[in-house]
Amino acid sequence: DGIADNMSVVETFFPSNAVKIDQGTLVIFTNLIHSNDEDALLAGCRNAGGIVIDICRFGHSRTTTDLWRALIRQIRGLGFPYVDQVLSWGEPKATNEDSPTCGRILYFHRGPQLTRRIATIDARHNAAPIPPTAAMVEWKPEMDFSARTEEVAASLASNPRALEIFRRTINSLDVDAVNSLKATYSSALDNYDPNGMYKYLDIPYWVGHKVNYAIMLDLDRRPPSALLDIGTGAAHLLAIANALGHRTIGIDIHEPFYIDVCAALNIDRRTCRVSARTLLPSLGSRFDIVTALWTVFNYIIDNPDGYSTYWSQEDWAFFLTDIQENHLNTPGTVMLEINAERMPDGSRKFNEQLFSWLRAKGGIGEEGRFLFLTNNEGKII
Repeated sequence: DGIADNMSVVETFFPSNAVKIDQGTLVIFTNLIHSNDEDALLAGCRNAGGIVIDICRFGHSRTTTDLWRALIRQIRGLGFPYVDQVLSWGEPKATNEDSPTCGRILYFHRGPQLTRRIATIDARHNAAPIPPTAAMVEWKPEMDFSARTEEVAASLASNPRALEIFRRTINSLDVDAVNSLKATYSSALDNYDPNGMYKYLDIPYWVGHKVNYAIMLDLDRRPPSALLDIGTGAAHLLAIANALGHRTIGIDIHEPFYIDVCAALNIDRRTCRVSARTLLPSLGSRFDIVTALWTVFNYIIDNPDGYSTYWSQEDWAFFLTDIQENHLNTPGTVMLEINAERMPDGSRKFNEQLFSWLRAKGGIGEEGRFLFLTNNEGKII
């Protein structure tokens, strides 16, 4: 009731120029058993905002996991990397049935966009990237907190969604605790290294920066969730997540400065070293989202030849398996952002071989940032 006026019923002639398929369109396929045009049908949905489909009944009967995976890969390849299960019944079969006795209705959508720019905002929300104003490219940890807040807020003015998240986060902070933190480290700011840790005292800047990640993860539009941040550092992302009503824990090595920042931001930060092929400790519950951003824990040692040693693919496989089996809810999301590796000449390069492997394992992304999504059975999709 109340929907019919906004619906178009398309029968024999879809896809058709008479039907406008854009990002405001949700296309639903149900019980489409007999069709020879499934490729054309999917191509006609390329510009849609989302597709809901019973993968057991699209084009022909599909009741084996191999057939499901092939169709899922095909639809994701059209530009719908995110998959949510809507409804399922029955079990997959060892061989394909002519008439399906199981069903898997999935929602394919564009989700948070993973692109080459950190500041890219999900296009389906009609939001522009955060503009690269001076306030957002220069760190000012010594500046008055309130004045700096307004400077960063002004740089977000063209993006209402980002500005709303930023304001909610800043308003949730204990300003006295933040000012006390800055006073504690005021002498360190006299001649601080812009590449060192004290830049993270520019809390409005880093909250504004992490707003982009919050939008990628839809933290402002998802129900209250549990988030684990591995290698949390100063934990600005967790400050945002807390302000948006989520439950968070950050883990990192013992470092007094970062511990003090997290205390000022009221972050549940726990001391834990992340090591290759070592299980993470139990944190008392599972998490809907696990993030590991700007990773440092995968660095092992500098070598005499000038190259540094980092985790191998086997080390990353152990780490991801541990997260999936012991810490992640199902369905769940894992976001990695892996730093470039140091070369002998001082430059840094991304490990493209590792990234190709992560993509083969089901990761979505490029330039070091990857998202893994699991279904209700805990399998990466």
